[in-house]
Amino acid sequence: MITGLCLHLNSALFLEPDRRKIDFTVLEKARKHDQEYKLCREFIHRLEAEFDLSLPVDETAYLVMFLIENGQVSQTDAPVVLLAFHGNGIASSAAQTVREIGQQDNVFAFDLPLNMSMEKAYEKLKQAILAIHRNRGILMIYDMGSIREMAKMISEETGIEIKFLPIPITLLALESARKASVYQDLSSLMENVQSSYEKYFPEIMKSYKRSMLKDVIITHCVTGKGGALQIQNYLESNLELENINIISLSIANFVEFEYEIQKISQNHNILCTIGTFDPHLYGIPFISVSTLS
Repeated sequence: MITGLCLHLNSALFLEPDRRKIDFTVLEKARKHDQEYKLCREFIHRLEAEFDLSLPVDETAYLVMFLIENGQVSQTDAPVVLLAFHGNGIASSAAQTVREIGQQDNVFAFDLPLNMSMEKAYEKLKQAILAIHRNRGILMIYDMGSIREMAKMISEETGIEIKFLPIPITLLALESARKASVYQDLSSLMENVQSSYEKYFPEIMKSYKRSMLKDVIITHCVTGKGGALQIQNYLESNLELENINIISLSIANFVEFEYEIQKISQNHNILCTIGTFDPHLYGIPFISVSTLS
């Protein structure tokens, strides 16, 4: 939060960002938070005195909304992700990798050994679901249907909402291995496997095709585009981003922000978003600006 505030204030004080006047409904929402509004207004007055300038009245509302937005999601009251795969350690390794890369504590694993009975697997999966549940449901990423069926029964038994996303890596590998013993030509093998995959898992194939598009990183700031541009400048100055474009967006109006994300995703593969707080975009990783160094 401190990092995000510094980015915004640097933009407001020195960069004169190009942004529209704050929406009246947003201003009214900010004023309903009486204590935060008074403190932010006092802070703005002190900034004006320190730097001998006059800031728009909108700045107080911007700071209030920034504090509200950054504190609105509770880590103990939010959805979690459960990776559930057949085999020993496959899900655990994938979950550990995700936690290390994304620095998130909301990704968990369930490994289903091939020799475990369904009765025992059901009880172990139920205990895992009860242990990780944070009152907002679970997104389960699974490899084969038997895990899904058990989880559906557990959901009915416990009342915990579970959504399912199939990633049939085991089935795909089995299919590829079987056909590799038949086809002698690599291109024919690839085309056949891809055709079968697209038929049974069209949504996953759409994601695969998107991955072949131009890669982009989205930088964003809750109070305007100035902070997002500062993040972009930092990335371009300190990282070698070969074949990766950076697009800066304002998140002050979240509906417009989501619309822009949808437009960009039609022709680009969005690698991640980087900003002052997580916009929780489905399928797009988030990196906090405070982790950049």
